[in-house]
Amino acid sequence: MSAFYNPAMHQNPNPSVDEIEAILMRDPQYALEQQLKAMDEHHNALLQNDSYIEYLITGVNKPFRPDRRTHCWNCKDLRLDSAVHEVCKKCGWIKCPTCGRCSPSCKGH
Repeated sequence: MSAFYNPAMHQNPNPSVDEIEAILMRDPQYALEQQLKAMDEHHNALLQNDSYIEYLITGVNKPFRPDRRTHCWNCKDLRLDSAVHEVCKKCGWIKCPTCGRCSPSCKGH
């Protein structure tokens, strides 16, 4: 704990910029704790993002793809929707809920 530590300084819910700078300059431990807290909050927000999770697992940063609606090439089911149905991780095609097929050449079905 810093010799300049003043608990009352940390209890103001809306400190001014000058007050914040004063706290950070006088109490480097508090400044570090606040930085770590902000980093933790940012990390937790990223973990709520499915694209980020996939990036962590695969190492591939895929661009955003809007939902797709199409039909099955195999059984002609007209209700394929990437927002509702599973997308094959190998080929990226929507898996048909009726016949279970994705792309004609994919062995991921």
